[in-house]
Amino acid sequence: MRERLFVYGTLRKGLYNYYQYLHENSDFQGYAYIKGCLMETHSGDMPAYLMEGEDMILGEIYEISQETLSIIDKLANYTENHVSSNTYIRQKEYVYNEKGEVIDNVYIYVYNMDNLANIASIGDYIKENDYIQFLLNQDFKKKLFMSRYEDE
Repeated sequence: MRERLFVYGTLRKGLYNYYQYLHENSDFQGYAYIKGCLMETHSGDMPAYLMEGEDMILGEIYEISQETLSIIDKLANYTENHVSSNTYIRQKEYVYNEKGEVIDNVYIYVYNMDNLANIASIGDYIKENDYIQFLLNQDFKKKLFMSRYEDE
């Protein structure tokens, strides 16, 4: 059985986790938006999506196998049994087109605010509502994360 997954951070096309987890193991379904807000984390390696807010955050939908979903669960430090210690919670949420119309209900990883360490790790608000644009606006991160994205 295949699942649909919305990605908004380092799993997006061109970023480092995309090449490791999705490049050869997924079918791109299209661009979409989620409502909420996008935040930096102090670790700086992945953004935090919070469901609070009405920002339209750009991302991509991929169709993936159960095996790939399980592998991404490990990347996101998600397990069904240890909710308070998870970094992210995987759940089904609505995604929208550019007009704000619901187009699907797919899996997404939401930053787990029941994890006390996550609360302490929340950084600045990502005003671009697009993690790739945010990285392009960050010179040091652009060099670190974006070299492959710019080559395509």
